[in-house]
Amino acid sequence: MQYLEPHDGRGLKIGALTPHRWVEEMEDPDLLEGFSVLKRAARWVGHYPIRTLGTFGGSIAHGDPSAEWCLLAALLDAEIVAVGPGGERVIPVSDFFHGFFMTALEPDEMIVEVRFLQPAPNAALQEFARRAGDYAIVAAAVTLDMNDGKCRSARVVLGGVADVPLRLTEAERVLEGAEVGREAFEEAGREAAKVVDPPSDVQGTAEYRRDLSAVMVRRALEEAAGDVG
Repeated sequence: MQYLEPHDGRGLKIGALTPHRWVEEMEDPDLLEGFSVLKRAARWVGHYPIRTLGTFGGSIAHGDPSAEWCLLAALLDAEIVAVGPGGERVIPVSDFFHGFFMTALEPDEMIVEVRFLQPAPNAALQEFARRAGDYAIVAAAVTLDMNDGKCRSARVVLGGVADVPLRLTEAERVLEGAEVGREAFEEAGREAAKVVDPPSDVQGTAEYRRDLSAVMVRRALEEAAGDVG
């Protein structure tokens, strides 16, 4: 279960026991095309020993709503393949995350594969943590579909502000049809900050997380707009 392979023509499948480091070191252009966001996001995953020993499927199964792979699974509409005594089942990511560290996995099931069905060439993930390698206080993952300098559609997912990776359709609507640029990105960030209801804890207050949400959304959109592959 250690592999990164093309899936069904345009997609990508990752074996559950694939180390984070393998994703970070992806070089195959057939794998990177449309999924370079995974390689770039890997730098945010823990420290080098964690990226070497920790696994892609383990992170998804852990279900931390601020974890990079959980955010990108939600962003890219991944499918999680689980196996148990009853056989194999494919779980859409929209049905997979149930709450803090809670997923749709049954006690006798394990993840064997994660599938990304559609490439996202203009995607990015940005996050903020107090120390390098810590879980993000707030993270933002985005995709953009652009044409002639305008945004045709977008997807925005935040981590660290709810008990699951949170899709923000309100911020997406701000971007649809807008001119691609800082003004639209800042407006989408402000909209994200308005609609989230994050918790307060030792890492930061709810107000602090709202402010971070606006900044992380803007930064992620700026990166996605500049990404050509």
